[in-house]
Amino acid sequence: AASGNADGFRWKGRALTQLEQTDEALALFETALEIAPNDPEIHHDRGMVYAMLGDSDRAVEAFDAAIALDPHHAASLAEKRKYAGKG
Repeated sequence: AASGNADGFRWKGRALTQLEQTDEALALFETALEIAPNDPEIHHDRGMVYAMLGDSDRAVEAFDAAIALDPHHAASLAEKRKYAGKG
């Protein structure tokens, strides 16, 4: 199952995000997206790293990608609301 591999990369990426190892986390999320491009969770996690880096444009882009795949993705909708009206 390809998505199972993506989960491994995603969980490692989340752990690295917690450690603020953002470059490594983004690389893992990119790899996970190559395996499972339609997984809204990976897009969301990527957005969280960009938010941590202060890159609100890329963060919102990633949250939008998650919402496009899952219009009820509560976490991405909530994060996106934080950036509404900024920029």
